[in-house]
Amino acid sequence: MNQHPFSRRLRRPSSLLAACVVLACGHPSGPHGSIQRPPGPDAGSGPVPADAGTSAVQPTVCSVDGWCWGGQSLQGNTLRAVAASSASDVWIVGALGLTLHFDGQGWSSHWAPQQKTLRGVWRQGDELWAVGDEAQLLELAGDGWAAVPLADVPAGTTLRAVTGDGSGRMWVVGDGGLMLERRAGSWARVDVGTAQPLNAVWADGEQAWAVGDAGTVLRLVNDAWQPVDAGTTRKLTSVHGRGSELWLVGEAGEMRRWDSEGERWQRPEGEGASPRGDLLSVQVADAAQVYAASSDGNVYHWDGEASCPVPGDAGASEPCARWLPLQPSGGERPIFGLWASGERSVAVGEHGLLVSFEGRERTVLGDGSLDNLLDVAGSGPDDVWVAGDRLLQRRDGGWADVLRDSPRAVYALDVHESGRVLVAGTGGMARSYAAASWVSMDVRADALLRGLWSDGAHGWLVGSRGQTWGLLNERLWTPLVTPTERDLLAVWSSPTGTAWAVGEAGVILRHDGTGWAAIPSGPDGGLTVDLRGVWGAADDDVWAVGTGGTVVHWDGRIWGRAMPDATFALNDVWGLSGADAWAVGSGGTILHFDGQQWLSEASGSEHALNAIWGTPERVWAVGEHGTILFKRLQ
Repeated sequence: MNQHPFSRRLRRPSSLLAACVVLACGHPSGPHGSIQRPPGPDAGSGPVPADAGTSAVQPTVCSVDGWCWGGQSLQGNTLRAVAASSASDVWIVGALGLTLHFDGQGWSSHWAPQQKTLRGVWRQGDELWAVGDEAQLLELAGDGWAAVPLADVPAGTTLRAVTGDGSGRMWVVGDGGLMLERRAGSWARVDVGTAQPLNAVWADGEQAWAVGDAGTVLRLVNDAWQPVDAGTTRKLTSVHGRGSELWLVGEAGEMRRWDSEGERWQRPEGEGASPRGDLLSVQVADAAQVYAASSDGNVYHWDGEASCPVPGDAGASEPCARWLPLQPSGGERPIFGLWASGERSVAVGEHGLLVSFEGRERTVLGDGSLDNLLDVAGSGPDDVWVAGDRLLQRRDGGWADVLRDSPRAVYALDVHESGRVLVAGTGGMARSYAAASWVSMDVRADALLRGLWSDGAHGWLVGSRGQTWGLLNERLWTPLVTPTERDLLAVWSSPTGTAWAVGEAGVILRHDGTGWAAIPSGPDGGLTVDLRGVWGAADDDVWAVGTGGTVVHWDGRIWGRAMPDATFALNDVWGLSGADAWAVGSGGTILHFDGQQWLSEASGSEHALNAIWGTPERVWAVGEHGTILFKRLQ
C-alpha cells in the first residue's frame, strides 16, 4: 500500500481505537501544502475526560507560521465533517481550512489555501474532495489541496456538502438551493427547483439524495432531481445510506427511514429512548446499524437486529429494533460530523471535539473545552503556568491542574524565577504559592484584579475603578491612589522602577516612584478605546495594545500610533527585546514586531487569545476554549 504524503509511519495498531491511544506525531503543513516536521515533539499530555473514557497521547498540530497546539487536546478549532474509506483512512475538516488525516498509524494536519471554514468532505478510493465557505471546492492533488474554480458561483457562497457515486459523477450542495454536478471532469450548476438552503447530499452507485431547510428532500430520478415529501417541514441536516437502508435526520429530533417498498419516508421503529435534541449527522454503518449525532454531544445507536423480551413469556426473546444506550462524547458540545462502520464510529464537533468509539469504549482526542484561559507566565522554559477557569502548571512535557485554596476566579498571574507564583482575580483575591502551599495576600477590597506584575521583590496590582496596589515587603499589597475611576486592565514596570498601567477608554497612567499620574495617550485628547495590554523593553520603548487593533508606542516623550485601526481587538503584548515582540487578540490574532513593523502570523486558532509570554526558547499564547499555543524559537 502506498503511503499518503500527509502521513508518517508508526507502529500499526490493531484497530481505530487502539490507534487513537498510541497517536504520536502529527505534522504542520507548509504554506503550499507540503508536510513539514513539527518544531517540537512535546505537544502536551492527553485529555482527561470528565467520566469514563480512554485519553490519548496527542500529536502536534501547527499553523503554517509554526504556532502549535500545546494543550490537553489534539487542537481546539471546530470540526465540521468527517469521511473515511476505512478505519485506517479517516479525514476530518473544519474551521480555518484545517484538515486532519488518520492513516491507521498516526495523525497529520494540513491547511486549505484560503484558510476558511471547510464544511463537507467526501472520500472514495483515491479521491478526496472538500467544500466550504467562500465557494471553496477543493480536490486533493499530489501533496496538498488544489482549488477548483467555479465560474458561475458567487464568491461568498457557502458550500455545505459533497458526494459522489463512484463512477466519476459528483454533486455539491449549498446556499439558496445551489446544486453543482460533475460529469466527465466538468462542473456545472443544476436547477433543482428550490431556493431553500441544501445542507447535505449522499449518493451511491444506484441513487442520490439531498436534504435541506423546511423539510426539503430531493431525489435523483432519471437524471432529474425531484422533490419527495418527507412528512416534515423541519430543517433537515443529514442523509446517508448503505444499500437499501436509507436515513435522514434534522432539528428537534427529526428522523426518517426510507421505506423502499412503499416509496415513502416514515419514522423508524425501535424500543428504548429515541434521539433528542437537534440531530446534525447520521451514518448507516451496515444494514442493521445506524448512528445519529446530536447537538447535545451524544451519539445514538439504532440496532435493527436486537433482541427484545416476549411479553408474557418469561425468558423468551424475539428479534426487534432497539435504540441502544446513548454514547456520550464527554461534553454537551454539538457533534457536527459523524462516520461509522460496524461498531466503530468517529464524532467531531464544536471547539475541537474529537471522539472515537469502538462499541461502548471511548477515546477522547479533543474534549471541546469551554475553559477561558486568561494569563500565562513562567519561571523558565520548563516551568509554565496558565490561569483562568483552571490553574495549570506544565512540567515534564505535560499539564497538571493545581489545586487552589479559593473558589475565586484567577485573572492574572506572575511567576518568579525562584518558582514563587502570585495570582489575583475576583473579589480582591490575591495569593502566593510556593513549596506546594498557598498564602493569602487578599487586598481586602471589593475589586476585580485584572493586571499583575512582579519581579519577586516588587510588584503591582491593578483593577476595577482605577484601584492599584504596590507590593510591600514581598507579602503585603498596599493601596495607592490614582487619578482615574476607569477600570485598569494591565500593568508593567521597567527595571528602573517606572510603572505603566492601562485600561478602559484609553487611560494610561505612569508611576515614577512617587505617585501615579495620567499621561496623554496621543494628540487631540488621546485614545478612547480600551487598552488591554502593556509591556516595554526600556523606559523609552513601551507598547500598549487594545480594542480596534490599537497599537501605540511610547518613545520617552509621547505615545504614538504604530498601526492603523483594525476590526480585531488586541488583548496582550509581550516581548523579548525592542526588536522582538508579540501581540495577541480576538479571532486567533497574533502580531509580531521585528524591530521595524508589526506583521500578522497565522496562529492556527479561531479563538480569542488573551495573553502571551515566553522565553528565548519558546513563546506561549493562551485564550478561549482551552486554547494553548506555543512557538519554538530555538
